[in-house]
Amino acid sequence: MEQDKKTNGFYVASLVLGIIALVLAIFPLVGFIIGIIALVISIVAFRKRNKNNEKNAMVTAGLVLSIIGFIISLIITIFLVALPVMGFYVFKNAESTVENHNLNNELVHVYNASFEEYEGIQNGSSVKALCDLVRVHNLTTPERSIKLVKDPTYVPSYYTNINNVSSNEIMEIKKDISVVEKYEITFAHDSEGYITWIGIEETN
Repeated sequence: MEQDKKTNGFYVASLVLGIIALVLAIFPLVGFIIGIIALVISIVAFRKRNKNNEKNAMVTAGLVLSIIGFIISLIITIFLVALPVMGFYVFKNAESTVENHNLNNELVHVYNASFEEYEGIQNGSSVKALCDLVRVHNLTTPERSIKLVKDPTYVPSYYTNINNVSSNEIMEIKKDISVVEKYEITFAHDSEGYITWIGIEETN
């Protein structure tokens, strides 16, 4: 009789701990620990019931509640642990993106600097020097060749040069430049900000 009372008390404990585990599941650390304890007690009670060939709904209910409470607390605990890690990863990724963007801007600035010093109104001698600069650039960096246009009908706001400009074409433009005239130099860029088009227009 005393043994039956102990066994029934164990079954009741299994059910009570299962309920507590479910209620406290929303509290990450506490719920997780209680969930483990409830799950262990419920499994032991379930095995004891089967060993004694008994039928007790409290044991089954306690085991089910313990499992549910444990799973919920486990998910919440994992989420709360992973959240700072994910936040740190997102922050570092954003920081790296900003650094890469700044680095790219610096590269673009360095690339464009030698051409941008000719921007605006220039005399013929400076324009001839610009022609030589573009010709050498296109020979040494054909993957980023610059289109040189004399007296353009319009100045594009965006330009992607897919065709290399021949040295002969640039030399012909240079021959047409008069050292006694003034010219306006304008630029167009690609999507990354690199100069891809230079217009040379004689001013009146």
